[in-house]
Amino acid sequence: MAKIQFKCPCGKVLSVDEQHAGKLAKCPGCGKGIRVPQPPKPPPPEEPKAKKPSGEPTSLANAYGAAMLARARTKRVKAALAHYETKSRKRTVLIVISVVSALILSFVTYKLLESFGPNLGPLGRYPAEAQDFLNGLNKRDPAVRAAATWEVADACGDQLTSTLAEMLNENESLVKLVTIRALGRIDRRGAAQYLEPLLKDDGLDVRMTAAFVLTRCETAAEDAGKGNLFRTPALSANVGRALGEEREWRSWLDGMSPEEVPGDDVAAFLDGKIRDRRAATRALAAWMTAATLGPDQRMLPLLRDPEPAVRLSAINALQPFLAADTFEHLTKKTEGEQEIRLRIVLLQHVALRIQDDPEPEVRRAAALALASSGQAAMAGLLARGLHDDDWFIRFAAAKGLSALDAPTALNAIGEAGERKEENEWVRRVLDRIQKVTAEEDTEAE
Repeated sequence: MAKIQFKCPCGKVLSVDEQHAGKLAKCPGCGKGIRVPQPPKPPPPEEPKAKKPSGEPTSLANAYGAAMLARARTKRVKAALAHYETKSRKRTVLIVISVVSALILSFVTYKLLESFGPNLGPLGRYPAEAQDFLNGLNKRDPAVRAAATWEVADACGDQLTSTLAEMLNENESLVKLVTIRALGRIDRRGAAQYLEPLLKDDGLDVRMTAAFVLTRCETAAEDAGKGNLFRTPALSANVGRALGEEREWRSWLDGMSPEEVPGDDVAAFLDGKIRDRRAATRALAAWMTAATLGPDQRMLPLLRDPEPAVRLSAINALQPFLAADTFEHLTKKTEGEQEIRLRIVLLQHVALRIQDDPEPEVRRAAALALASSGQAAMAGLLARGLHDDDWFIRFAAAKGLSALDAPTALNAIGEAGERKEENEWVRRVLDRIQKVTAEEDTEAE
């Protein structure tokens, strides 16, 4: 604690604590009482000294020089910033170009290394009749892979079922659809195991085609050609699974009995769906019409629908009822003549799609349906398909002609006009027709 020092009148210097300030204290020297003074106050802080004004005021010349110096400094700063921005922009552009180039290079490399179809291994282990077609299963063009699948199936039958089944791993719907139908044609017993997973495929036409072909594989041969497969519980079950998340359609389908002949209420429901403003609903209506009513005249407006996806579904849904085996069954029925006439009308409208449809995918589906009919009455339409700009349509038309007797096919080709065919897949089929005709002429002699 601080001390207060003070002097007694007797001359004695006293020292006491600050806390005794203002009190009486006894001087030890003279013995008299003396009041302790208050401690001295600290001196006030010194005020800062004001700056002395500089000498003479800045002259105009000095002010102009300072302004020019500041302007020069500003220019240098701006130039430095611009140079930095230019370098930064160039660096950014180089980074972007490098990243884009790396992505393009990766994509090109992926495409170059991308493989298609099955791993065939040595071709010598396959049947000789398949040698000309097997390499096509691995080609980049999906139309070539589809054509090769068709040819291998026709050449080897069920000998290469497992090899062809690998084509179902494709992303291209054309290849899948050709493969599904080929497997159902060549190996009804073995195809089911490969078709089951396709009931969950992303594509509507792939799912439904698999459901129809799977039903034919599960149905007795004499029943499979009857046309209206919905009369069998198998199709009802398979189509129901293929509908997936389509709850309204599934509920409607579950409420029907496969054993009953569809009544007016079914037709009325389908009529409403066929006129629905949504293309996806109309496409489904095409398949459900085929499943419940078979090859019905209600399919005609769907074949002319403004949406390509609807036309495509209508053609694919009709194809099972326009195949050669269904016509063969109907010729054996006394009441089958009227049904045959209706199917011929539907075939003719499908054939119009080959000539008039602007979408190659729709024209290809129409050519496939026409080719599978096996009807001599379609020979002229098939021959006109040989003049299509799309080589796969010409190939399908040639395959359809090759399924007819050779003289009928050659006569139709002649009437349609000769054409120099450059595509190897089409040329091979046409050459086979010529060869069969030559062999038949030799035997006749």
